[in-house]
Amino acid sequence: MKYLTYGILFLSITSEVTSDDTNWSSWTQWTQCSKTCKQGMQLRVRYCYAGLPGTPDCEGAWWQSRSCVISYYCGYPTTTAITTTTTIVPTTTTTATGSCFDSGDRESYRGAIHQTKSGIICQAWNSQSPHRHRYTSSTYPNSGLNGNNCRNPDLDKNPWCFTTSSYKQWEYCDVPNCSDTTSTTTVAPGSTAPPPTSSSECGVPDVPMSDSKGNTSHIVGGVETTPGSIPWQASLRRSFSGSHFCGASLLNRNWIITAAHCITEPHNPSSYYALLGDHNQYTTDVTEKRVDFSAIFRHQQYSSSTLENDITMMKITYPVMFDTYIRPICLPNANSILPENEMVTVSGWGTTKNTGSNTVLRRASVPVVETTSCNGLIGGVMSSMMCAGYMSGGKDSCQGDSGGPLFWEASSGEYHLVGIVSWGYGCAEARKPGVYTRVSFYIPWIQNTMQN
Repeated sequence: MKYLTYGILFLSITSEVTSDDTNWSSWTQWTQCSKTCKQGMQLRVRYCYAGLPGTPDCEGAWWQSRSCVISYYCGYPTTTAITTTTTIVPTTTTTATGSCFDSGDRESYRGAIHQTKSGIICQAWNSQSPHRHRYTSSTYPNSGLNGNNCRNPDLDKNPWCFTTSSYKQWEYCDVPNCSDTTSTTTVAPGSTAPPPTSSSECGVPDVPMSDSKGNTSHIVGGVETTPGSIPWQASLRRSFSGSHFCGASLLNRNWIITAAHCITEPHNPSSYYALLGDHNQYTTDVTEKRVDFSAIFRHQQYSSSTLENDITMMKITYPVMFDTYIRPICLPNANSILPENEMVTVSGWGTTKNTGSNTVLRRASVPVVETTSCNGLIGGVMSSMMCAGYMSGGKDSCQGDSGGPLFWEASSGEYHLVGIVSWGYGCAEARKPGVYTRVSFYIPWIQNTMQN
């Protein structure tokens, strides 16, 4: 009997296709298998040009899933054949000591998983390529750093590893938690299940935002983001040129939010499109996806002279499928106000004033400035706006960041969209904080726009 050293076993496909395909787009590529060394699932979708799925002109399935097994020296025989369809049924499993993650003993994991959550193979701990680091078996002799299996030498919240991708330094691994009694799933024959969704629909990126495992890479005064760490960031593009001109944020599968001053043709949604999952604005990233718009709702009382009501909602033509690099941000509570000096983060591809390259997505952390104080410095700040920045300057949003997110991390670990990049005097100048649309002021308008 032969055994696979690497391979993917594709199993049965669910969802039938009985429609006339002339109104449908081609199927997307299959997503990566959701599990390693066990049965998982892959998903692909397509879009109907003639309306919504299920209507007379769009009969048929808009998604398909298929079972799969990825094996990396896992001992699956090449003759394995599993003929099942989907519908998830919990199955209780028993895990051996060290084969699951124990939050009470964070360094104890000694299992064989050596792939990150997004499917990248781990770099060997004693290797310094492609990423240089200090976590080796000689510097951490009791942490099990032999080979390239996921480990937790720094007692982080989950086991992790450096990746073999030069574009991503490190990432958490999908290691089962010892406290979970339903850590695996099997499928029951003869039935179907809807496409899988994330347990946390907004504000929780799969990829950590901080870069605390090694050297950081060198927005004004900001740092380059780790790809996937700000998965709600969108790049707005003009259809005729394809060039980035403003930022935006993904709110859910159907809506993007941006600044009103970014949109000069709200009655012509085909003039714009957005890239989600983008990192380098001048190259095509494998993680990026284009979305088009069917309608644009710029605030009815937007003023181009005062920039009051600088907010716009953009309806995405076809629902977005979430993944590691594309995920929405949470909205704040209505009329909530952050206290002065609370730290928030702004991100974008805007001008950096020689503090770094604007080729890649960057972020900067800045403190909130109370509205009265901000008005005393620059004037023109209304109750529907908020300010953020250092009195000494040095970090700020700038041209090209307009419409992008200003976000805050709640105690729950979720990120909330508290501001939209709006206006300011210069970029990162002393005693001239940036001004943002206060999102909490517009929660009723946002909800009404999405519902009606």
